[in-house]
Amino acid sequence: MQSKKFILSICLFILTAFFITACSDSNDNNTSSNEPKTAKIIMNDYTRYALFPDGSLFAWGSNQYGLLGSGSDAVNSEKPVYITENIKEIFADDNVTYAVTYDNVLYAWGYNDYGQTGTGSDAAYINIPTKVNGITGNIKELITNRYSVYVLTYDNSLYLWGNNMDGQLGFSAENPIINTPQKVENIGAVKNVYTAQFATFIVTADNSLYTSGANNYSQLGVGDWDDRYAFDKVNGYTGNINKMYSNQYCTYMLTDDNSLYDWGSNAYGELGLGDDINKFSPEKVNGITGTIKDIFANGTQVYLLMEDGSIYSWGDNSFIVDIAEYYGLLGRDGSNYEPQKILFVK
Repeated sequence: MQSKKFILSICLFILTAFFITACSDSNDNNTSSNEPKTAKIIMNDYTRYALFPDGSLFAWGSNQYGLLGSGSDAVNSEKPVYITENIKEIFADDNVTYAVTYDNVLYAWGYNDYGQTGTGSDAAYINIPTKVNGITGNIKELITNRYSVYVLTYDNSLYLWGNNMDGQLGFSAENPIINTPQKVENIGAVKNVYTAQFATFIVTADNSLYTSGANNYSQLGVGDWDDRYAFDKVNGYTGNINKMYSNQYCTYMLTDDNSLYDWGSNAYGELGLGDDINKFSPEKVNGITGTIKDIFANGTQVYLLMEDGSIYSWGDNSFIVDIAEYYGLLGRDGSNYEPQKILFVK
């Protein structure tokens, strides 16, 4: 009899353990489905976004310019606020947020003084995700620069809108603000877009270069220093364009035949051409041996990183405070108008 009771107790124990385990697994599964693993965190200056694998989008932090996307002008939120779903990608910059859905619809919200949401609204800001119309083709890349917006699509089209105060979007001075996407026409298929402080450079599939915007230092490379309010072609280089870097004063271009071209302001020899004369069109930089990997330009100093790990520098090597002080920013003695390798000795 005792043996039967013992066997019955064992069976009840096993069944109870099975039931508890099943309930635990069920709770774990429910927790997993309700709290999906975060796929991506995106940051504005003072607002944070979490995009989950199921396409749901949350935001928390500052609600300035309606950046929480809640449709409310309420104060900031310490807790995540649900915005929307079906989101594939999100871009956040310049106090504006852009979200692309899985069916390739672009939404925008946030600061809108320059029409940079692309929604067609003249409101100072948009506090809820609002559809951006006028783009056909699947979105490949979205770039923002000083309230100007550029969208590249997989069919090699370029759409742009926002700040055109200096003609950087290729429109006349009579159109300082473009508040809906406009397709760039008559230059062929677009491969890449590079932006400067007040200018835009477009590289097409046939390796042509077009530019528009501020040109007071001849940084556009179009042969003069007149501003452009329509895209103009840049000539004077060979090879396919691999990379470009441009600031407010000058522009640098790396091509696939390992050449470096530059143009624009040259007061401190920052073009590396052996003099301090501004250049209106691309000129090739000589005196470099080896394969160029990347270029870094900071103000009036330029550095080339080579594939073999060596570094070239040129430009201004001093800095003026109250009196002239020598800082050696080029990693060697004196200023230099031509590339020179930096020596690293242990």
